[in-house]
Amino acid sequence: MSPRKDKRTYFMVSNGYVNSPKIVKVGGDAGWLDLCAIDYCSTSTTDGFLPKNIVPRLSDRTDPLALASRLLAVGRW
Repeated sequence: MSPRKDKRTYFMVSNGYVNSPKIVKVGGDAGWLDLCAIDYCSTSTTDGFLPKNIVPRLSDRTDPLALASRLLAVGRW
């Protein structure tokens, strides 16, 4: 068996993610930040840990820290 050439990591998002109650409540911009954070944690192999200083770099949406607060408030993060 040949070794796997593609060394990228992957994460799965279930169907219905965009219509899940928590994502609907926080809105699309926060939902995008959530996906960017999942990607960061997967790529960095942080086991879900996300340093606060990374949050502004994850998304070009307005005020990523406020979006992160929304995700915290609904229990997504």
